[in-house]
Amino acid sequence: MGDCIQGAFSSGGSGGSSGSLVFVGQTVLGEAGGTIEVAFTSIAQADVSKMVCVLDAPAAAQNNQLRLNEIETSTYSSDGAIVIDGSESIIQVTNEAFWTIFDNNADTPRVSYIEITSSRASNLVVGNVSFCGSSGAGWYGINNTTTVTAFTNFTALCNGGNSDFDSGSVLTVYRVNDS
Repeated sequence: MGDCIQGAFSSGGSGGSSGSLVFVGQTVLGEAGGTIEVAFTSIAQADVSKMVCVLDAPAAAQNNQLRLNEIETSTYSSDGAIVIDGSESIIQVTNEAFWTIFDNNADTPRVSYIEITSSRASNLVVGNVSFCGSSGAGWYGINNTTTVTAFTNFTALCNGGNSDFDSGSVLTVYRVNDS
């Protein structure tokens, strides 16, 4: 890691100071599979300012999605823009059973960076996704209309779980502690 972020990561449990990324968990696929799940002890949304997920998951010609706390209802929305080979497209995906976190047209390698928080006033989940590949990149604002007061797991899906991520694909979850 470069000097600019050296020391930004703490290890283990709920330690770490306010504002620093604290490792929560990671799953690396030992063989190809349609989902990657990181489950962990419940983290109250009041204890964190946000959760951060990083997905590094090559899977040629497949879209990638993310699901929170095993919520499988059509309450997820992703709105934003992608740029593929210099052409911009506006994206609006609503009433899905997951968030879109990577568009297959961006090609490989596939890396998605996701920040998620739950509004204390409404307990609704909001966040943003940045992703990049060799042919393009994108940004989505995301939300879920299900009440969420704690985080317990994140599951990445390859093409809705109907295709496979490559062996070695990895989902890592961090938390950013509240003050």
